[in-house]
Amino acid sequence: MFFSRIDTIIDKVKTCSCECEQSCDICFEKIEVKPLLDSLIGSKNEALCNLCYERLRCKKFYRGDLSFKTCVLYEYRGFIRNLILRYKVHHDYHLKKYLFEYHRFWIQFHYSRYEYVIAPSNTTNSSKPNHLDLLVDKLGLKHSGINLVSNAPIKQALCNSKDRRKIRDHIALEKLPQKRTTKILIIDDIVTTGNTLEAIADQIKPFVDHIEALCLAGTLTNHK
Repeated sequence: MFFSRIDTIIDKVKTCSCECEQSCDICFEKIEVKPLLDSLIGSKNEALCNLCYERLRCKKFYRGDLSFKTCVLYEYRGFIRNLILRYKVHHDYHLKKYLFEYHRFWIQFHYSRYEYVIAPSNTTNSSKPNHLDLLVDKLGLKHSGINLVSNAPIKQALCNSKDRRKIRDHIALEKLPQKRTTKILIIDDIVTTGNTLEAIADQIKPFVDHIEALCLAGTLTNHK
């Protein structure tokens, strides 16, 4: 019965020449898909035009100015900057799957032996969830059990470069792991000066053997 059902679907795909229109999840340009073929190979979770597909290709680089290895998936400008702002500021949560999740297989492969800690946000002490918790929930990595809080009086995005250096005074440990962790991956969405990452590293160094960081986007060293 199973194979006869598959044969029926294949016959329908071969005989159906009609195509339906669908919009790109990001830019809303119309794209053409063949729904029967898609249903045959599995549900299609991504609907992208060719241009957005190319723009989402990972362009990772490493920040050599920080005290630990820090991988950045994209430069924080243009298309990627707008994508992140649409998610964070305008709450377009449908775009979540095109941020960290879009690179989950690469992330799982490179950081499978790491436990992660996420950078605290200004929502830490409010009823709002930290948007990073939502961004990393399907990456397949293990949480370290370390939680941090930020008591900064204003958002870092509103600070000048001088005030951003003071961020280290406002990040503190809230919860410690029950045992020492071998490898920790600090995850943040945007890195500019790197002060937040360095502040987190300073707090967790006594409890871990090795630290690395992964950021969705960031400025190049000479542009920060």
